[in-house]
Amino acid sequence: MPNQGDPVQPDSPAPHPTQGRPWGLEWRSSVWFVTLVVGFGIAVDVWVYNMIVPVIPFRLNTLGYKHVASKTSLLLFTYSLGLVLSIPPIVWLSEHFGGSRKSIILYGQAFLAGSQVLFMFAPNYGVMILSRILQGISGSVIWTLGLALLCDTVPERRIGQQLGMAMAGLSIGFVAYHPSFALGPPLGGILYDNFGFHAPFILGIALAVADFVGRVLIIERKVSVQWGVDPWGPHQPSQSLEEPSHSAFEMSITESVTQSPRIDQHVGDTSSLKPTSVNVGPLETERPRTLSSWGVLWALMRSSRAMVAVVNTLICGTVFTPKNLQLTLRLHHAWGLSPLKVGLVYIAAAIPTMVAGGISGFLTDRFGPKYIATLSLGLSTPWLMLLILRSHLALFIIALALFMFFLSGVIAPMTTELAATSRGLPGVGYGHVFGAWMLAYSLGSTLGPIIGGPIYDHVRHGWLVLCIMQTCLVILALTLSLMFTGDTAMTHKFGPASSSTKTLIR
Repeated sequence: MPNQGDPVQPDSPAPHPTQGRPWGLEWRSSVWFVTLVVGFGIAVDVWVYNMIVPVIPFRLNTLGYKHVASKTSLLLFTYSLGLVLSIPPIVWLSEHFGGSRKSIILYGQAFLAGSQVLFMFAPNYGVMILSRILQGISGSVIWTLGLALLCDTVPERRIGQQLGMAMAGLSIGFVAYHPSFALGPPLGGILYDNFGFHAPFILGIALAVADFVGRVLIIERKVSVQWGVDPWGPHQPSQSLEEPSHSAFEMSITESVTQSPRIDQHVGDTSSLKPTSVNVGPLETERPRTLSSWGVLWALMRSSRAMVAVVNTLICGTVFTPKNLQLTLRLHHAWGLSPLKVGLVYIAAAIPTMVAGGISGFLTDRFGPKYIATLSLGLSTPWLMLLILRSHLALFIIALALFMFFLSGVIAPMTTELAATSRGLPGVGYGHVFGAWMLAYSLGSTLGPIIGGPIYDHVRHGWLVLCIMQTCLVILALTLSLMFTGDTAMTHKFGPASSSTKTLIR
């Protein structure tokens, strides 16, 4: 007789709850729940990052500091610094220490709440800087490992759709609190005016705690399958590792899977377990971790598909961020709109981006990342060029909405492409590729304002120059996507490869 605390034993009927069986196992390990939690975490991180922006100058004035603008900019920069510097060690911990991504994510959530408490009670500027660095570290964990955890949970045929839905949190975070409100009555400012300096941080801590609870409730797939519950679906037939898949996404990775069969490193010893009556799909697995950090970097650099996905992410971050930051000035100078009206314009234009990821992800799973990435970039270009015109405000809003909609549609195919590439590179896991994605997007978000601000302020017809420069970057991304993305890319590799790994690093 099996012990009550043991997983489901051989030849048993469908598993029944026992003393050791986690409660709510089905919904806590489900694809929809993990997607919801990951998307909510992304939205919380973006929202908390922006929420305190209008509060910082007032706090610095209260503490008696001068040169408030410069000190505020440095506080914003230290977040990016913490994020960029923490990505490599976080990825290394995730990929080299088996265990659970969830455990590291919980530490990241604790850092997010702790950073808010630290900033709220900061007695001086140095403590403020430390709190922003901690928040950057938490952001790298929430994004990188959150997306990796989602890919661990989601069936390969649905990765694009679920990644797109989770990344909708990015749009929700910006819409809930957009920089265009920085000169008007943002929620953070309203809380500050009516309830004092601590109020915005208390709300941020509450959101971080809610996200923490959601992460605690998640049950990873490697745990749920031991109890006979597979988020890939109980009725999905077990698929041989050598059997080709039918979706465009799965077809792009079939060759690499057959050449490098995967062995799960995290499930533990299950030799004593026999199959349950629940028919589960193949476990998400990891390649043997034989690559050093430099080896992983070299493997990614040798893969044209991975490098193009990273470069296109860098371009999208560079194009998207200054467009947001300069939007207030453009609408004010061209049509005389107040900051509050500018915020309403942005919200009206950004709402469609909330569904862009889900739509492009669904299409990516159906047709492959190459076609959807190329189509999204191509369709965003004419609307970006229309933003140059200073005619009717309604036309500008429509053009802005369509530009943001199609550019947001690039994220799902790019992240899906990275997920597919990681399966074809032995020793490279989801944490590695999403760490590279997060690093690229962060650098783009940093470079965008650095380049866009001076161009708009100091170059004659700065908005025109900025739009032309961004259009050229989008066309470059379009060209790279057309040439290198997907298994049908025109060119498969940058450097030479052995015959046994040609398909792995193309």
